Amino acid sequence: MRLLRSCALTAVTMSAVVPLLAGQSLLYRPPNLGGTWVPPGGVLQFNFMHRFIVSPGTTRKVVNTPTFTFALGLGHQLAIGTHYSSNSFVASGKPNEFELFSRLRLGAEEGRQGVALALTPAYNAAAKSFDGEASVDFTTGRLTVAASGRGINKPFGQSGGKFAVGGGASLRFNDYIAIGGRIGISLWH
Repeated sequence: MRLLRSCALTAVTMSAVVPLLAGQSLLYRPPNLGGTWVPPGGVLQFNFMHRFIVSPGTTRKVVNTPTFTFALGLGHQLAIGTHYSSNSFVASGKPNEFELFSRLRLGAEEGRQGVALALTPAYNAAAKSFDGEASVDFTTGRLTVAASGRGINKPFGQSGGKFAVGGGASLRFNDYIAIGGRIGISLWH
């Protein structure tokens, strides 16, 4: 009887709470492109992404690079956060990478029709580099097109600057399924 009461209490609690919970969709931005997203005010967002690289040659070793993103919404379209990777290739001899960032989004909210612009200053502790990104996206119907430019003060911890541009798109078939792609080009100064 105790188990039945516990199950009933859990079901009632979940039915009351779940409709109040709203997640932020990843379907509005292309993969591996920072874009213009910010969490809603007062929300702590946690993303966990894995990148896999297969080494050349006969061994074909698979290297996993996990990246954790924590971002806190600080009101209307403003966030602070960090990216942490436990297997970084940014600075040799430093396996951990930690980047602090803030992001200000102007224009349409994510998922809404229109254009949005975001400015993202950042500091990468592994490379000791001050970086920055400007991103823009345009959403119409189920399609979002995005572009960004990123300046890196000390790429891979070395002196000399680097600039990269990228773009991509995401096409949502419904609220749960989308197809997306991106392309990026690094330009050295």
